[in-house]
Amino acid sequence: MKAGLGAGLLLVQAASAADPWGRPMHLRAVEARPTEFTHRDQAAVPLRLWWDGGPATLQAWTPRGWVTLAEGASSGWTAPPLPVGARVRARLEGGARWSAPVSAGPWQTPDALAELLEVGGGDVVGEIALDGAQIWATTVGGGVWTRARPGAPWRRLGAWEGLPDARALAVSAAGGQVAVGTASGVALFEDQRMIRLIDAEDGLPDPWVQALRHSGDALWIGTYRGLVRLGADGISSPLLSPWSVFSLAASADGGVWAGYEGVVRVGPDGRAEVWQSGGAAFAVRPDGAGVWAAFPEGGAVFLPGANLERPAEGPRGAWALAGGPGPGWIAAGPEGLWGPDGRRFGRAEGLPADGVRAVSVDPAGGIWVGTDAGIGWVPTAGPRAARAELAGAPVALDARDLLVAPGGLWVAAGARGLHLAGRPHPSAADLAAAVSGEVHELGPGGDGAVWALADRLLRLGPRRGLQAWSLPADADQLAVFGDDAWVGGDAGLWRVGPEGLTPIAGLRGVRDLHADARGLWVAAPHAVFRVVGGGSMAYVRSRPPLALATAEGGLWIGTEDGLERLWIGGDDPGRVDDVLGELDAGVRVPAVAADGAGGCWFAASDGTVGHIDAAGGVWTARLPGADPPPVRALTEDGPGRVWVGTDAGVYRLRRPGP
Repeated sequence: MKAGLGAGLLLVQAASAADPWGRPMHLRAVEARPTEFTHRDQAAVPLRLWWDGGPATLQAWTPRGWVTLAEGASSGWTAPPLPVGARVRARLEGGARWSAPVSAGPWQTPDALAELLEVGGGDVVGEIALDGAQIWATTVGGGVWTRARPGAPWRRLGAWEGLPDARALAVSAAGGQVAVGTASGVALFEDQRMIRLIDAEDGLPDPWVQALRHSGDALWIGTYRGLVRLGADGISSPLLSPWSVFSLAASADGGVWAGYEGVVRVGPDGRAEVWQSGGAAFAVRPDGAGVWAAFPEGGAVFLPGANLERPAEGPRGAWALAGGPGPGWIAAGPEGLWGPDGRRFGRAEGLPADGVRAVSVDPAGGIWVGTDAGIGWVPTAGPRAARAELAGAPVALDARDLLVAPGGLWVAAGARGLHLAGRPHPSAADLAAAVSGEVHELGPGGDGAVWALADRLLRLGPRRGLQAWSLPADADQLAVFGDDAWVGGDAGLWRVGPEGLTPIAGLRGVRDLHADARGLWVAAPHAVFRVVGGGSMAYVRSRPPLALATAEGGLWIGTEDGLERLWIGGDDPGRVDDVLGELDAGVRVPAVAADGAGGCWFAASDGTVGHIDAAGGVWTARLPGADPPPVRALTEDGPGRVWVGTDAGVYRLRRPGP
């Protein structure tokens, strides 16, 4: 064990709440990431198993019953390929009972799928911590990035490496122990190895951990609903509850300064002294007899006692502080990085992005900068910043539409362009390079053609190569049938064919389009229209429709108030069924996709993704996290599988078998 880890060891022991039967806590299984798009659906995958505690016996459930995988295994042990959805359990050496069985979640997350998308650059970097020569950086959705020493390669730590959640929000490093705050608790690492998870089961007032600091012989944990102190005697009762703790800094007496509703000083005994009331302090830094605080809506301020002083010049907002004298280096959000001498750094000066959320002074020289697109470096003695590459770090893609092909996936990522996983088309890179402006929608055409709607409409065909059409007005909806396409938006609707663009009279406020052999279906503010030739008719008056998907015998409609099905033909043509009844009453359904077998995938505004089969059987799951990102698109990927496009990236969901 490294020198200086004595206090850290006490924290680990204190965090290990005893189970009456000696069962391991926080057992979880993580699937190995697919390395190629065509490997996304292997019948068996390796699992990595994590738990709190010492060596354990591990078993998996099979048709023959429980089968032992390993004895005396340590947390982080990797099992050979097991059937997808396999249940596993663990029993600690000397334990009286087995843990409850667990299985790897059905999700392939944005964190994992970003590797298939081969997205370069870095994600939004929220906090940077240094422990000697080692640097740690949290990213929103990409886990933690770390580098052991100058010149060493960067290493990413995600779910496979033990994090309970890829949304890393805070980090504190001291004496070889690193604490990472995530959306699902605190992960403790030693020697870059995950050793302990601390969450609500252990006494956290909320699993969303957004501030951490080692101070004295304790780890202070700031959550969405209060502050706790983790020491040798365990976790304290909640302090500063019930409000959000935004930042923490160590104080000389072993307590902390807390950015809370203002600035509060908390002693090692838990007593709080308010120094400033009001405002969210995103960073605090002691300085002599007072403390500097960073307010996103007030800039950097100094609090000597109960007084408030502002520097003569500085940014309007501040997210993080480092160094000195005075406020030192200021991470000023959209205003970039401000130096002590008034210099400003952004993309033009060499940083990866203009937005700066984190800053840390390296004692060996230079300034580490966390930006909205990765980590930057500012040399102390030089005028120009540089980019510190996080090779392969994921970007939180705004996945507005998805198009799956046998060899790959297309992702329309709004302002981030068109991204590819695998090889969805022999000339896919040509279309991605030709797209300019925001990419809204994608569509498959006849003979393997692919359409993309951005600031113009593009078609990549097998014979004619790339074609492009300029649009008479902004459009963000696209539907394709055969060799024809329709585009629409608030300003109207147009058909694109051999004769060029033809307006469809009388239709505005287009929310979604879907084409099939029966014509074009249009979701407008208060009705679903059917367009045949150059004319349109209101086919059904519906609750405000948002998304359409055609299926045999009818049309699935996602509305502002649940999922509906419109029947076409049959004994009662035009009948509209409220498919889910009270299950989705008052629920917004912004995305639907037919499954090709009479059923439908649907997504609700609360993060629920579900499937209803032809017999009416309903299955639902929820995107992870307390506040799941809005769903933009659904695309089926074979029976029981669906791609889910969200504001924070791409998920892939498998519906379990019967």
